[in-house]
Amino acid sequence: MTSRNSILMMGLVWIAACGWTQNPTDTLVKSGQNQEKTPQVPYIAEVIGQDVYVRSGAGTAYYFTTKLNAPARVTVVDHKFSWAVILPPEGSFSWIYKNYVKLDPSNPKIGTVTGDNVRIWAGAEKIAPANSSSMQAKLNTGDLVHLIDPAGTEGDYYKIQPPISARLYISTEYLKYIGPVKAEPVILPPRTGTEKTESSPPVTAEKTPPAKAETMSPARTEQATPTKPQETKEETTPVAETETKQDPQPTPVPDIGNLDLIRKLAAQCTEIGEQIAKELQKPLAEQNYTTFKEALTEIANNPDAGAAKTYADFYLQRIAAFELVKKTSDDLTNIENSLQKARQQIHREFQAKLDDMPDRGKYILQGIIKPSSIYTSKTGQKRYTISNDAGRIIAYAVAADTLVELSLPNLIGQKVGLVGKIIQDPNNPVTLIQFTQAEPLPVKADVKTTNR
Repeated sequence: MTSRNSILMMGLVWIAACGWTQNPTDTLVKSGQNQEKTPQVPYIAEVIGQDVYVRSGAGTAYYFTTKLNAPARVTVVDHKFSWAVILPPEGSFSWIYKNYVKLDPSNPKIGTVTGDNVRIWAGAEKIAPANSSSMQAKLNTGDLVHLIDPAGTEGDYYKIQPPISARLYISTEYLKYIGPVKAEPVILPPRTGTEKTESSPPVTAEKTPPAKAETMSPARTEQATPTKPQETKEETTPVAETETKQDPQPTPVPDIGNLDLIRKLAAQCTEIGEQIAKELQKPLAEQNYTTFKEALTEIANNPDAGAAKTYADFYLQRIAAFELVKKTSDDLTNIENSLQKARQQIHREFQAKLDDMPDRGKYILQGIIKPSSIYTSKTGQKRYTISNDAGRIIAYAVAADTLVELSLPNLIGQKVGLVGKIIQDPNNPVTLIQFTQAEPLPVKADVKTTNR
């Protein structure tokens, strides 16, 4: 089988494996044209539908960044299976983490990248920057970025114009070939070899698509689109081979597997992805991905899943991230509940000890009173510590009103009896007494015994 037929067969396999079934949001209009050969890039194509999705990657699993309507035109610079690789159309944008961008004080719309391998993500209005998962490019220290709105950031990200290496994708089913990108003439000063220089614009046309107001911004016209001599060769030589040589053994077909099964599994992955999106709308504590994970794991482990395994692995990775967030939240809740239970247990034990004390009389607590060095009037309501004879703090105390507090200066450092009630402080496990009266208690004299 010729190399051209092999490429076409592999493309058909990928389309079938990725669930290339009609999607209502992607197949609003069909071209109805089957071109016999792929046009040479770069070229201009016209959109032939309404609300045609421009996606962040070559497949319906990737999120869409914008929509185009006929007769909008785009610049196609490459092909990936049945998807056209295009320059970002007007209105497209990207995200960059703002910690790696230093703004120019004299021109706040220009930023300089301050790190290496800084990732640029494809932007979409309905997807938060932190959830944008399609990387478009990597920039290094000294690269410049153009901010769309310096004053309005989205969390930790800046919205920028797509860099010159950024690409987006649109299904070739909704494009109509218009013509090649015409190169602007290159005028050089007279010198020897001028004739040779003037013969090179066709090469320039393949490397540098000219700017079009309806397809790309001037900042992106400087991008060089690499020439593809291999693709050109496949459009000429292999065609002749197809006419003169027939391969009696279609070897790729046995390796493809069951196309119906692959298409069915890919469709199941797409349906599960929609269910996962609905599950994300629930409160975090109610989210459960167990059923989805089991179904996707079964598809991923199926030896006949073919390219549908890529879909399953993608959604399994997303589920792992969602479950990690949920587990972290559950752990924090459990820790808070444990602390609350510990506080309540300490309070109950202390209350039990108070209840077991014989004949406390009119005093709810007795001990040595001192001002607290932590709970002062600067931090809130002033508190006092109540210590036992060994100097251990057994409770905190707070005066019920200002008049009671005015009677305390002469009692500081003495053993007192407090009249009042026990109140709870949810932020401190030590008992808190609200007293309405503090009375000095007599100090018992030490009893000395003499052995006779």
